[in-house]
Amino acid sequence: MATRVAIPNRQDRRSATYSPKRYASLQAGSDYLDVTVKSLRNWIAQGRITGYRVGRHIKVDLNELDAFAEPIPTAGDAA
Repeated sequence: MATRVAIPNRQDRRSATYSPKRYASLQAGSDYLDVTVKSLRNWIAQGRITGYRVGRHIKVDLNELDAFAEPIPTAGDAA
């Protein structure tokens, strides 16, 4: 299960590792990961990623989508 992104406190926002949220529409998020909008909606409903309501629209954080994608180990990583 994917880990949720914690809300940073003031000190975290000053650190070099903090990256601000990059909100995108469900359509843009689905294009970003090359999945369907329905997949993103399902993942939000399952709690695998966080959806953000902005007025009538639902947005996703591209940083969270980056963290959600898992690298595939290669033969060189198995050593």
